[in-house]
Amino acid sequence: MNIKTMDNNQLFKAVVESQSSMKSELLGEISKISNKLDKVEKKLSGDINSLRSETKKGFEEINNRADLLGKQLNALDEDAPTSESFNNLVERVDKLEHYQNFVTA
Repeated sequence: MNIKTMDNNQLFKAVVESQSSMKSELLGEISKISNKLDKVEKKLSGDINSLRSETKKGFEEINNRADLLGKQLNALDEDAPTSESFNNLVERVDKLEHYQNFVTA
């Protein structure tokens, strides 16, 4: 149909039909994009939950390791002699070495 031969009603009807067709195509494309976004959102949500779980597990392991190191350090601190005790031991060793040298001489 040629535009020159169309009357106003036919022209108006053609414009409305083309707009309706364009609207239908756009809604179809929007629906496809929406479905893709939903899939991406579900995947990201799963990935985020997985990362959250891994991070929580990692921090628990780090905290357990820090607790173990703290306990070991505390045990070492309790077993280590004070500087006064160490100095007394040095004096005793010196006396024993002097005594051994005296006895063997």
